[in-house]
Amino acid sequence: RSVEAALLDPCAATPSVVDLRAWSEGPPADPTLLPSTVPAWPHAGLVLGPILRGLKREPSFEGWLRAARWALDLGHGDVARRWSAQAARRVEGRSQAAAVTELQALMRLLSGELDAAERLARRALEVWPAAESERRAGGQVVLGRVLAALGRSDAARDYLLAGLRTLERLHDGPHRAVASAQVDLAELRLQLGEVDEAEALLDLAMATFTARGMGEDPAMARLLGVH
Repeated sequence: RSVEAALLDPCAATPSVVDLRAWSEGPPADPTLLPSTVPAWPHAGLVLGPILRGLKREPSFEGWLRAARWALDLGHGDVARRWSAQAARRVEGRSQAAAVTELQALMRLLSGELDAAERLARRALEVWPAAESERRAGGQVVLGRVLAALGRSDAARDYLLAGLRTLERLHDGPHRAVASAQVDLAELRLQLGEVDEAEALLDLAMATFTARGMGEDPAMARLLGVH
């Protein structure tokens, strides 16, 4: 039974805590499963529960894309792959297709297929407009992450900085996208031995997550993994 069918079934329970491995194919057999059943990030069910409930009400492209991205950030590549397929079935236009391609780049990054990840990240970035936009900035950050994994530190820094600076200009005040990009750049700076700069970025990101009450955000999980 597909995730979509499970979410659309009004009789299917969508508990606050879910086992993502079970939900990759359908609803969990036991809705009382504890968060500890999710190995990659112990609070994954608490994070994704509200998104899954929203998808039950309205299974949209953006909803499936967001759910897949968050599952990926939490380290659940198999679940993200299945949910991104649900988003792909709802693609309308090049912009949405590029968003799915970008997500596929991150999945390849997680699985260690770095050359394929770079090709997909660059393909997605070509679609976003040259003018400053959140989509393009996000694409720059994704490509920066891939290049960092490939050991191309200078190019990675350029893309991560460009994306972060655009996001900072687009958002007035604390914002999840800015904090997430700060974590990505901090990770690269740590790899380069720039500990003070990395700590400053992580402190900024932590302040954003704390101020916005995003303690269960997947990007927060990555921050704790870097810190």
